[in-house]
Amino acid sequence: VSSPAGTILLHGQETLELTGIEPVSVDLELDAYPTATETVRLVANVMLYGAGRIEVWEGETLLASADLTGEGARQALLELPALPPGEHRLRVVFVSGTHQEEREVVLVYGTALADLAATIAATPPLYDAQGGVEAGAAALMTVSNVGLSASEAATAVLRVTEPAAAPAELAQLVVPPLAPGAAASFSVELSVPADAAVRTYSFEVTPGDASRDGSAANNTAESRLAIPGAPVVDAAVLDSAQPWRGLSASWSADTGDAGPPRYFITVLETPPGESEQILVPEQDFAAEISAGVDEATLVMGWTYSVRVRAQNTFGVFGPPARSEAVLIPETAVPVDAALLALVLAPMLCCRRRR
Repeated sequence: VSSPAGTILLHGQETLELTGIEPVSVDLELDAYPTATETVRLVANVMLYGAGRIEVWEGETLLASADLTGEGARQALLELPALPPGEHRLRVVFVSGTHQEEREVVLVYGTALADLAATIAATPPLYDAQGGVEAGAAALMTVSNVGLSASEAATAVLRVTEPAAAPAELAQLVVPPLAPGAAASFSVELSVPADAAVRTYSFEVTPGDASRDGSAANNTAESRLAIPGAPVVDAAVLDSAQPWRGLSASWSADTGDAGPPRYFITVLETPPGESEQILVPEQDFAAEISAGVDEATLVMGWTYSVRVRAQNTFGVFGPPARSEAVLIPETAVPVDAALLALVLAPMLCCRRRR
């Protein structure tokens, strides 16, 4: 006769008592993913025949055990110790004599039921060629549930914390309940002057139930933003004796807290009675503070100007500024210059009047 306890031999009229344990079901007693402060119990329903033992193992480590005696259906509750975050595959071993039977259960032990993580990116305004604002500065924020179960509704606050002299709360936001892996996004317009000063924006989330939230370090994020001011561009200067020889311009800008700026220069030209056009596309002048246009590119009777914009070490461009337009006068050209003009005329004609 086979039994959970092994093979029993019957000799004549002798009656031996059957002992053993048969597993019926194995479950974990918990409402959701546990935290380090919660008790997790393993619930084992068995059929018991006299005596048996239940052991819970992870690898070679015995986590819990219980000895049972009696007859019929029984339920055993085994309390498990706190485990590190992550997935744990547990072996539940039912032992009766020399016979044993195993079941496997998987326990996901989390740092929290929910874990709200905040991010923020302060984005600069976009300017058009005339220095107008096409899109304003904004704070782009997200709250993500990187935990193991749904979060409750939460609140969030956007602040400017630097410069220290002017901390201010800019917006209060409501974060909806989030399923694991879900996120909520927010955008708040910022009023950031182009003064090269660095500003720090802080975004902080307060969980609906702080005791059920994860790492508090995830709840706050910061972003820094500085917008360089418009450069001060001096008037473009012509050669006083021979204006057609070329023009030059110089500029300056506040270096601010974001380090020395780089300058990007565009040279513009306007033919008589026509719209303004680009003569020299924008070029990176690094830290240079002057630029020149030589005689081969200028046409008498046309007007020219230089547009400058600064970029700081954050990679942010400020509003552009430009010099006043200067007219290359229709002036009698000396013979040598006239000969040069005759040589260059075909090229200028093809290049200019396309």
